Amino acid sequence: LISIYGFSLLRQRRGLPPEIKDLIQKEDAKLVQIDDIRIERKMDMEFILSQKTIGEQSTFLIEIDGKIEKKEAKFVYYYSQNFFPLVYLLIGIFCFIIAIVVFLLRAEDTRARVYYWASFSFASAVIISGGFYCLSKDWLSYFPGILYYFCYPLAPALLLHFSLLFSKIRLKISKLIIYFPALIFIGVLETTFLQSGLNSSLEAHRIYESAFYVFRGYLVLFVLSAMLYLITSYRKAALEEEKAQIKWIFYGLFIGLVPFILLYQLPLAVGIDPLLSQEFSNAFFIFIPLAFAFSIVKFKLMNIELVINRSIVYSI
Repeated sequence: LISIYGFSLLRQRRGLPPEIKDLIQKEDAKLVQIDDIRIERKMDMEFILSQKTIGEQSTFLIEIDGKIEKKEAKFVYYYSQNFFPLVYLLIGIFCFIIAIVVFLLRAEDTRARVYYWASFSFASAVIISGGFYCLSKDWLSYFPGILYYFCYPLAPALLLHFSLLFSKIRLKISKLIIYFPALIFIGVLETTFLQSGLNSSLEAHRIYESAFYVFRGYLVLFVLSAMLYLITSYRKAALEEEKAQIKWIFYGLFIGLVPFILLYQLPLAVGIDPLLSQEFSNAFFIFIPLAFAFSIVKFKLMNIELVINRSIVYSI
């Protein structure tokens, strides 16, 4: 319910006026200030927009060829001509449904239980998309953000835990080691989110920005570690059935997460522009719950190799 409420707020996400957006897309134009707030980092815009309302008029200072120009314009809906929030909602609800079905069919399996919580964390984070995206003047709008900054750091830890459970190979890794980084990021991101939002503090938001850059590194590391462990498990699996299960998990992660991790998060983590937008990289997430659920429940109505080959052909 909180996630769906976050979706309704996401549709009201504020965006730059079209005339300002078109102007700063020019090669020599740069937005340097909105009202009295100086823009020093890319993520400053996320905070500034969270403090505005649709239709509110502001003063924009734009640097063009070394000269400052002042423009007056009103904020508009970020997704005014974009269907991606609906895509996020459908992916998230699909994850919720599959997680419940898998849990009901395999409640005695530890993997199914970990998958259940991983899916709920992943789905909530996808639907909400960002704590500051949903923020408004209403205090209720903080609840999706609180949920988001709880679920997002938890999802990679649950994914790694799940991958460690998925074969007979066991590494002596304590659960504390897996989940401790997630708990640290939850504490830092939640605190800075609430401080910057409740106090309208750009300084607190910049602490959040710095923490989020480190978080991206953690996200990349844990997802790639999960995939690496699955590859190792696949190579050491004795039975073809075990290999088939692991293969489904790996394909789901590869198709669903690689564009998001390598083309969006990794470039941002090293300080360069992403090769894909957040919206397009998130669209691949739909493959993850399908592959995971199929692997756990182990439907035997289809030939795995045939399904993989046909799905690749149909996708092309």
